[in-house]
Amino acid sequence: SFVHLHVHTQYSILDGQASISSLFERAKELGMPALAITDHGNMYGVKEFLKVAKKYPDIKPIIGCEVYVAPRSRFDKVHGLDSDRYHLILLCKNEHGYKNLLKLVSSAWVDGFYTKPRVDREILEKYSEGLIALSACLAGKIPRKLSAGDYAAAKQTAMEYAAIFGKDNFFIELQNHGMIEQKQILPQLMEMGVQLIIFGQGDQQYIDYFNWAKSQWPDQIGFSSDYNEEMAITTSDTITTYNNNLGTATTNQANSVMVAATLAQNE
Repeated sequence: SFVHLHVHTQYSILDGQASISSLFERAKELGMPALAITDHGNMYGVKEFLKVAKKYPDIKPIIGCEVYVAPRSRFDKVHGLDSDRYHLILLCKNEHGYKNLLKLVSSAWVDGFYTKPRVDREILEKYSEGLIALSACLAGKIPRKLSAGDYAAAKQTAMEYAAIFGKDNFFIELQNHGMIEQKQILPQLMEMGVQLIIFGQGDQQYIDYFNWAKSQWPDQIGFSSDYNEEMAITTSDTITTYNNNLGTATTNQANSVMVAATLAQNE
């Protein structure tokens, strides 16, 4: 089985396309036991997400957010130095984690906004309890450092996140959407020495790629050729194929169902 823990809804403005109701319907169709919401920098969709979840009692709703992490402090706002930011997935383990995520996202908008709402290490350390963190997509700090050829900095970042959230609450995402950049860093991600969450892919943007491609959305959001069928809500069989292709011969790995079960046990 498989659980999508990195999912963008239509509340990821100019990025996600899927409505929340269609996400749950697709998860039900595929027999998935849980489903997360991790929109970019906001929690606008959480109320609707929980409301729709009540209609699907066999699917565990997991609240989260893909936050933006400032390269320095969230209070630093100097053009050039602070224009960039890193992605990080945060998932709520329990009510305390939910309240902490609210504080993080609120502070990101109130204190840290500079091109995007941003958190930083200081506030992540302050409000880390009750949260699970995933290393995110190519825009995450660890993948960025690996893409730049700096394995030492990537490893240091992984250790820092593990220290902030606890070694049992931080996972490396392995994504494979067929992008050259992803394939180049996958072997190094598997050498990080922290827990791996074996996605084979993630970062779901829509329900069905072909229907999305035929719609007006590609033109409206500035369609990127990086968007492809692997970024749709995907079957467990497809995930298994991707995982097998990764050749993940490691004893230090987890899977999305295990993580989702941990979240479900700590309501």
